[in-house]
Amino acid sequence: MKRLAILSILIFSLLIVGLPLAQQTRGMRAVGKAREVLPGVVYRTGWVLLIGINKYPNLTAKYQLNFAVNDAEAFAELLIRRFGFPENNVTVLTDEQATKSGILKAFASLADPDRVKENDCVLVFYAGHGQTVEGFGGGAMGFLVPHDAKVNLSAKPKPNEYYLSCISMDELYRISGLVAAKHILFILDACYSGGVIKGGRGLDTQVPGYMAKVAKAPVQQMITGGSKGEETIELPDKGHGVFSYKMLEGLEKGISDWDDNGIITGSELGQYLRMTVPKMNPKQTPMYRGEGEGEFLFLSQVEDEPEEPEVIIEITELASKAELFVSSIPAGALVYIDQELSGKTPGNIKVDTGVAEKREVIVAILKDGYETKRYKVTLTAGKQEKLENINLVRLAVPLEDPQPSIFTEPQIKEQPTIIELPGPEPEEVLDKGDMVRIPAGEFQMGYGTVIHPVDLDAFYIDKYEVTNEQYAKFLNEYGENTDADGNTLFREYWIRKAEDVYAVEPGYEDHPVVKVSWYGAVAYAEFYGKRLPTEAEWEKAARGGREGEKYPWGDDDSNAYEKANFSGSEDGWANTAPVGRFPPNDFRVYDMAGNVQEWCSDIYDWGYYSISPPRNPKGPDTGSKHVYRGGAWTLNADYLFVAKRIGGRSPTDTHYDELGFRCAKDAAP
Repeated sequence: MKRLAILSILIFSLLIVGLPLAQQTRGMRAVGKAREVLPGVVYRTGWVLLIGINKYPNLTAKYQLNFAVNDAEAFAELLIRRFGFPENNVTVLTDEQATKSGILKAFASLADPDRVKENDCVLVFYAGHGQTVEGFGGGAMGFLVPHDAKVNLSAKPKPNEYYLSCISMDELYRISGLVAAKHILFILDACYSGGVIKGGRGLDTQVPGYMAKVAKAPVQQMITGGSKGEETIELPDKGHGVFSYKMLEGLEKGISDWDDNGIITGSELGQYLRMTVPKMNPKQTPMYRGEGEGEFLFLSQVEDEPEEPEVIIEITELASKAELFVSSIPAGALVYIDQELSGKTPGNIKVDTGVAEKREVIVAILKDGYETKRYKVTLTAGKQEKLENINLVRLAVPLEDPQPSIFTEPQIKEQPTIIELPGPEPEEVLDKGDMVRIPAGEFQMGYGTVIHPVDLDAFYIDKYEVTNEQYAKFLNEYGENTDADGNTLFREYWIRKAEDVYAVEPGYEDHPVVKVSWYGAVAYAEFYGKRLPTEAEWEKAARGGREGEKYPWGDDDSNAYEKANFSGSEDGWANTAPVGRFPPNDFRVYDMAGNVQEWCSDIYDWGYYSISPPRNPKGPDTGSKHVYRGGAWTLNADYLFVAKRIGGRSPTDTHYDELGFRCAKDAAP
């Protein structure tokens, strides 16, 4: 049975699970190896509200569910058994209990200051139907559909019916603002639209003492089953919805613990689900958002098992089994063998070789935020092969959808034991370094009445906007904040000077540099043997080879918040985002539509298109302002339009926290 998407939510997994009185005295602590990371009390106690609805008496048979109740009950059992949440603090509402008034009453009880305290955690889980209602002003609001709802899920939603009969996510979110708990997690097992958590900047995982800091800082997090328009499904053979099944598996087996430190954070669980759910249902891609610098923490109460001594097993005992040991740097990557999730690094994996006692497999090593590594490995029964210390290369954008295409096997004539396979990126487009080669040729520049053909030579452009870390390094090497003519390069913002050294505020290293003058951008580019792109080069690179389309991804703007960082969106960032966090265009260039606007080399003239040369235009010879292009985190979706000319700014201007740059350079013919 399909669950109606959009808000069939494992809703707010407000991990609010309390401990019995005896436990409340000592609080919730990490055990095992996690104790080394968080040695003290993490939560005074926790609270959980779980909702599962199979039966809808006012809906037709088509909309009755089979496993939503099972999802909620299984989650409750897991939280109590593995994560130490006391049974008396776990509330489960199913079917007839899960009416509109019943859900609101249970949720409102979490705002009782005599129960839920500041150092507690809260988790609310919902499995059932949900609906998104489009507003007349262009917005959307998500609703939970309770057991007693009187709506028609087959028809276009009527706002008045949903307001009277269902529970708006906005209402629950407002109530959650009254909850004293420092950590609140929302989990939604359904495709989602009309979000309530707007997103924001999380703490960088590389910050010293990261885990201790996120344990103290407040946060509200949400994990949803998918995006707008996608479908969630139930799995009869598993007895769960696909999202719930993978969530339970990731928590039970600990494979959602990416850094293998014994603690599963809300972000780690979201990343794990985003990578694994689409393999079971390609029409479903979970989403994650968070507000605040904290992390909801799943603290396993299962002590680490002692390492088993090495045992030598006779080959006859391994009649058709081979062993593959895989380790990676960093650890915690998922290991797929022939497209099946088989383990996590580091670890030994036993593989059935069949009666032939030899098997050739494709091994893929995936970790969110890193390039996928693939190997062809020949396994022999009774023997062990090793893929040790595989260095994973960090991506600026996390993997979105580990689809089977990344496992496609090329034709290889020779058959050594282990062969590293190439990644899926097209080599004719993606350059080996940090720049992308844009091919020579003509494209249509501009829009409306100013569309005109422009022929450009091949050139290189930076894959990413220049970051704070890169610009601070430049300033320290350059030694001055002025160029040879005395022009100021940048104004202190996320980069500050202390004791003659420029340093970046922790957490903003990978964010694009802002408050840089045109002269500051030129100085950086020339220092490293590059230049700024011309306006024509910028637009060609932004289009990604697409002619006549509005955005780098096409004409559809319905899910723009998933593709660019801009104001008033649900993109997950309240300020600039780390470069490359959004999908690249077809040239594999990132953030050409949003995040920050970017300086170009040209002088600005609003009428230049009418007189520009058809080949390699470089802008007018005179003028007082320079071109800048693209959208930004402070601007609305109108500025994501790749052909939009915004105007010009003084080359000395350093006032704008939405203006940065990227570099270009000539390519050999």
